[in-house]
Amino acid sequence: MFLKRVSNWGAIVSLVTVAFVSSPAHAIDINYSSFIRVDGAFRTTGKQNLNNQRTNPFNNRTVTRNTYLPPTIAGLQLLNGANTGPGGGVSAANDWAVPLLVFDDQVNRGDFVRPGDVDINYAIVRAESEMQIKFNREWRIVGRIRGVFDPGIYQEFDARSDILMDPAGNGLVAAGGRSELYESDPNYFEAIGRNGRRVNPLEVASDDYMIDVPALMLEYRSGNLTVRAGNQQIAWGQAIFFQTLDLPNGLDLRRHSILDRAFEEFSDKRVPRLTLRATYQRKETVFDTYVSKFQPTIFGNPNTTYNVIPSQFTVQE
Repeated sequence: MFLKRVSNWGAIVSLVTVAFVSSPAHAIDINYSSFIRVDGAFRTTGKQNLNNQRTNPFNNRTVTRNTYLPPTIAGLQLLNGANTGPGGGVSAANDWAVPLLVFDDQVNRGDFVRPGDVDINYAIVRAESEMQIKFNREWRIVGRIRGVFDPGIYQEFDARSDILMDPAGNGLVAAGGRSELYESDPNYFEAIGRNGRRVNPLEVASDDYMIDVPALMLEYRSGNLTVRAGNQQIAWGQAIFFQTLDLPNGLDLRRHSILDRAFEEFSDKRVPRLTLRATYQRKETVFDTYVSKFQPTIFGNPNTTYNVIPSQFTVQE
């Protein structure tokens, strides 16, 4: 898997925009739009994501491991089974005698992890639909639903077949986390917290697909005042490749990390959250305030394309 998208290929399969306009007597306007899109990236450089098992820089390298106790504990000098007190004399054998433990060995990850190489490092099918229902000049509802599917056409790492065992039956898979993340094939989209619940409450996800609701809110607008309540994103200014004041929302880094189409950029990766927001504009001055449910940034899972944490470490959300 690779660290970044170095090339882009994509196709819009369909694009539909429909507007239903009612009679003036009812004054209800419904606007609906949707698209299906295929996004992908070919390998064009030798740069690989060093955070994944198959492309770890320590693969096929012999490393010496040293395990030992530190030379001093609580001011006492350790001397292989005895210690010296502050005065320099050797204390009684049963008085805080701590052995100095040293264990050395050598390990080569090439003996455990099969290497891998791929030509395509990103490929998804994406569909999105948005609907706006305008009741009158003041009130409207905005909803958006998104679905993403990853066919997994890469040369994926699978701990069940790609981790070779040593004679003692031990592999090099990280332990302590969720087994479906570390002990099988990649899980591209599931984000589960330590409480066993989804990190994003308005999302259904599995190892190869996700369906979420980026927006579902009721909006009231009167004069210079706008109030929005529901699941939404907050943008306080945008810049290509950088976030300036655009910080109220965490980022969803599972699909393409911080790299994306320039015209989408952070709008596609802000983590939506339940929010009550009020904005008032007075000439050139805008007053903006909100209260919302906290939603954290979501990182890519181990051994996925845009994983940013080395897979030999166990991460618990």
